[in-house]
This record gives sequence, structure tokens and C-alpha cells, in this order.
Amino acid sequence: MKKKLFILILILTFSCKKNEVKHPETKNNEVINKEKLNDELQKIGNLYKPEKFELKENKIEAESIKENYTITLTNSNLLDTDLKNIKTHCEKIAIIYYTFLVRSIKSFNYDKIIVKIVHRNGTINSCNYSEKEIREIKNKL
Repeated sequence: MKKKLFILILILTFSCKKNEVKHPETKNNEVINKEKLNDELQKIGNLYKPEKFELKENKIEAESIKENYTITLTNSNLLDTDLKNIKTHCEKIAIIYYTFLVRSIKSFNYDKIIVKIVHRNGTINSCNYSEKEIREIKNKL
């Protein structure tokens, strides 16, 4: 019995891995002042109250410096009921997300900001905004 217990302890001792947290590689565009940045994301959440929203950063090509940034809002009552003004809502979301990205990423360089809205009935509205379009929207507002 002692032999089995000793072997079990040895196995447990040598088979346990170190508890270490691996952090993703830091890029030049590190996030700064996280508490302040959450204000923009909270603003989107408070305006549209989606069940879920997701932020993604997509490289266009392996060598490319520019990236696409996507925000996806899922199952928002306001966006589900106000379909005729969906483009206006997409523009507002894009501007708020753009503000978030500018404040959070030191060397912000993008090709498009993509706003996707997933409705309860399965319909997906997607709006893409280039740098030029973002400037035009900002000037309009």
C-alpha cells in the first residue's frame, strides 16, 4: 500500500504543469487606460442594449499593415424594431467604435470598420466604412 501511495505521489508531482499565464504578443498598438476606454463600449451597450456584442480585428493580408475592425451586435430590441433607420444606427455605432479604436490603439491604421447587426429573425445587416466615409460621417454629425 505504501509503495502504491509513493508512486502516486511521484506521478502527481512530476506530471503537474506549471501554472503560468501566457500573454499574447504585444504589438505596437497596445491598449492604454482601459477604464477610460470602456466608456465608448458602455455607450454602445447603453444605446442599443444588445444581448451580446463582439469586437474583432482582422488582418487583411499577412504582410499588410492595415486591418479591418469589426463590431457585431446581436439581438438588440431597438435595432430589430427600427429597420428603416438601420443605416443611421450603423453610422453611430461606427463612429463610437472608431473613437474607441483611436483612443485605445497607439498606431491606429485601418482599412475598414465593419458594423454587423444580427437580428432575432436571423437577418444580418452589414455596413462597411472606409477612412474617407468615417470622416464624412463625422463631419455630418
